[in-house]
Amino acid sequence: MSSDNLFKNDSFMKESSACRNVLVFHKLTESVSFGSTNYSPKRMCKLLESLTDNGYQFVSVGELMSNNDSSKIAITFDDGYAHLAAALPPLIDRFKIRPTIFVPTSYVGKSNSWDYSSFFKSEPHLSRQQIEYLSEIGVDFGSHGHRHLRLSTLDDKALDSELSESKHILEEITGKAVETMSFPFGKTNPKVLTAATKAGFKFSFTMSFPDKSNRKTALGRIPVYFFDSPDSVMQKLGRTGLYPFHKALCRSATAMSIGTILLNKFLGRP
Repeated sequence: MSSDNLFKNDSFMKESSACRNVLVFHKLTESVSFGSTNYSPKRMCKLLESLTDNGYQFVSVGELMSNNDSSKIAITFDDGYAHLAAALPPLIDRFKIRPTIFVPTSYVGKSNSWDYSSFFKSEPHLSRQQIEYLSEIGVDFGSHGHRHLRLSTLDDKALDSELSESKHILEEITGKAVETMSFPFGKTNPKVLTAATKAGFKFSFTMSFPDKSNRKTALGRIPVYFFDSPDSVMQKLGRTGLYPFHKALCRSATAMSIGTILLNKFLGRP
């Protein structure tokens, strides 16, 4: 699909005031990975090439929020895995992407023991030094909670602690204001939205597709999974006739997080 057709798509333009072009990834590794969230660096290169060829410009989340231009895209990563410290710099250099990484701060420098996939293969999270390095080369950081818990299940005290502690830790590491967050598992409710605003987060993200219900405290994103191709991502961004199919497919993939939720229940975690 050419950029001219993409940006003139009627259904897209009707929603453009409410929708944001924010892509969300998780793992970015060539090694074998369990689950649906890994997208290899080689495939990432092909995707970024395709987006560039179709007229997209990569910007930071902050810039996209201040200028809702349908030709601009922000790249985000949930969970903050350590391999991003090696995978992202070449992509930043070549494609000038300006990614945001959402980190569960209790796991900085530790393995992903919160995730059911860690029983098959554990993955280390970014260390303090890696976060410092990535921040220095232009990567933004946001909160993914402190312990990667379902925030919607917490009482007021625990919720406030999850938000404020994660914000404080990231600001102490990077020396920069942290004003964005991504809800673990994409789960939220009115109480969580209010608490996030109170904690000082200007923009917060879910795992739902963007739609007209978007608001600063619950912004949708377009998930990219292992089964996605450059064409399918373009179809999602262009709101083509296959958009409902992709939306349903991604909803099913996101539901796979139930494995981690059940594990946490078994371990007595919220």
